[in-house]
Amino acid sequence: MTKIDLKKSEGVSHPFIAKPMRRKSLKRPSALDNLFSSLASSDPGLIKKLKLARMDPDTGKFIKQVLTQSLLFSITLTLALGLIFFNFKVNFLFLIPVFMILTIFFYFFWKMLPTVKMNQRSKKIDQEIVFAGRHLVIALRAGIPLFDAMVGVTRDYGEVSREFSSIVDKITLGEPSTKALRATLQNCPSKFMQRVFLQIINSINSGSNVADALETTLDQISKEQIIQLKEYGQKLNPLSMFYMMIGIIFPSLGVTFMIVMLSFAGDAISSLGVLLLVLVGIVLTGVQFSFLSIIESSRPNFELS
Repeated sequence: MTKIDLKKSEGVSHPFIAKPMRRKSLKRPSALDNLFSSLASSDPGLIKKLKLARMDPDTGKFIKQVLTQSLLFSITLTLALGLIFFNFKVNFLFLIPVFMILTIFFYFFWKMLPTVKMNQRSKKIDQEIVFAGRHLVIALRAGIPLFDAMVGVTRDYGEVSREFSSIVDKITLGEPSTKALRATLQNCPSKFMQRVFLQIINSINSGSNVADALETTLDQISKEQIIQLKEYGQKLNPLSMFYMMIGIIFPSLGVTFMIVMLSFAGDAISSLGVLLLVLVGIVLTGVQFSFLSIIESSRPNFELS
């Protein structure tokens, strides 16, 4: 080979010669990462909640997000309270325990996000499980195979269709049907749907009729849903009474009494009237929101079939 050929061949890699791989330097966890991991390890059920809520199962990353949001909200509220303290010449040292209390409160508040999303998923599944199950029963009695019947449920049933879509995808990739059902069962927050999956698995393993066993389970689920609707109707009576007393009667009488008392007070006290009215409005908004949240969270979302 001439010198010209050698120069041309410089920098040209042969297709059959592997290039040396560079070793990636492993990043050591910092002190904050160790703190996030230790906080996540204190709650052993956190990773299960994240999976049931269809969130990122990285517990350390979740705790980092929770702490970041808690600090942001706590700092914002503490600064707002600092302006109020400065206006009324209150000692700023009181802001230190206030900041700590707010941080702890928001930490546990944002940490409940997986539980809230998990309950929302469960309600969405319970709303459609009976209708999707009866679709399966009708398809099976018509002679359609179980896999094709599950394919028919992968649409038009909301969160239930998403669960069956994951089962169909796993079976299509070569997993046995019982294994795919058990894998989806572990990440399903709805007790009703877990019973449906278990009934299908037991029927497949025992070789019995899936349609008959599934129809019996769906009838039991329908009866339990009717009982829950009746229990919700009974809960509304005391909730409405407490709402009338705490949310309407006491605030209206209290504000009227406060206005009358401030009218007889001196200028130094009466100047606080606007601030007190603002605080009362904030408290009443929180009370109204709390009652609406309780009523909404306890209301069953499913319909009678």
